[in-house]
Amino acid sequence: MLPLNDLKVSITHHATPNKKVFPSIPQKNTTETFTTSLNEPVTPKIDQTSNAPQSQLDSEQSPEASNAIQLEGETLETAQEVTNPVATQIQAPRIKIIGPWHPTLITSNLNDLNILPYKRQPAALLTTSDKTPQTYRGALKSVSHLLWQEAIDKELENMHFLKVWEVVDLHEDYKLVGTTWVFKIKRNERNKPIEHKSWLCAQGFMQSMGIDFSKTYAPTGRLNSLRKLVAFACVNKLQFHQIDIKSAFLNAQLKETVYLAVPQGLQLDKQNFCLRLNKAIYRLRQAPLAWYEQLTNWLESVKFSVCTLDPCVFYRAGSTPVWLYIHVDDIGIFSKNTAFFKAEIEK
Repeated sequence: MLPLNDLKVSITHHATPNKKVFPSIPQKNTTETFTTSLNEPVTPKIDQTSNAPQSQLDSEQSPEASNAIQLEGETLETAQEVTNPVATQIQAPRIKIIGPWHPTLITSNLNDLNILPYKRQPAALLTTSDKTPQTYRGALKSVSHLLWQEAIDKELENMHFLKVWEVVDLHEDYKLVGTTWVFKIKRNERNKPIEHKSWLCAQGFMQSMGIDFSKTYAPTGRLNSLRKLVAFACVNKLQFHQIDIKSAFLNAQLKETVYLAVPQGLQLDKQNFCLRLNKAIYRLRQAPLAWYEQLTNWLESVKFSVCTLDPCVFYRAGSTPVWLYIHVDDIGIFSKNTAFFKAEIEK
């Protein structure tokens, strides 16, 4: 216990508080102001509440209040510094900076002293790059428009040679599928362009399931099948070669009747004519299935069999066995002599 009248610490186990008296600390009526200037020394101002000297106040304090009291393993510190009526208050001075700023002091003020005196020149880099166009008009307006025009003409000539479509009169009840051009720059290992390629693709999102086509299929082999074929080829020392079927979808016959709008680059009257497809083109919803059926029919005609577990794996037994792995228009060949099958498929 710490009575407020004599500030003497006493220990008791049974304390009865006086409910009629509420402990409080008297408020100070005086307020302190900062009046010290920079040139005046800072001296502590002591507010004494009694006329007794400091030495007398120190001597009148009880030794019980100046020492720590050990009670049941806990240390109770005296509250002399908290309740001591003799309090020291130091007035903080007002700071006024005279002289140059410190070099590490950063401000937002615009000043010539903050600008380093040396010649400045903005960094600039001039480069030229042949970007891949996203549209037909963008290709004809690009820097390499002659190369893109040559690629477009080559694609149209290839379609005309393979008889991909027939030009027919346009009727109101025909549902036309739109077209778009896709461009790509083929680069070598040094990232230099070596060929400009273009494809005429159908806007397959305009087709409806059950109306324009009945089934779809993507001829992509399983990855586990490819791992097993590679491991089998390593154990038996087989050759491996990959070939890309050029214009694969353009060789696939269509079962459904599809009408195509006149594409950009083809000199036809769009108001009176349209194209009826005989073969599939890229991004047509039924094009991958048509290509797989066309490839399967040809492989079966040359004595190949379809794997039971993976329909994209074909094999042919004989004196020189051959295994094929199909991934859309890419074919992986595993055999003792891959040149024999390459010559056979080129026919």
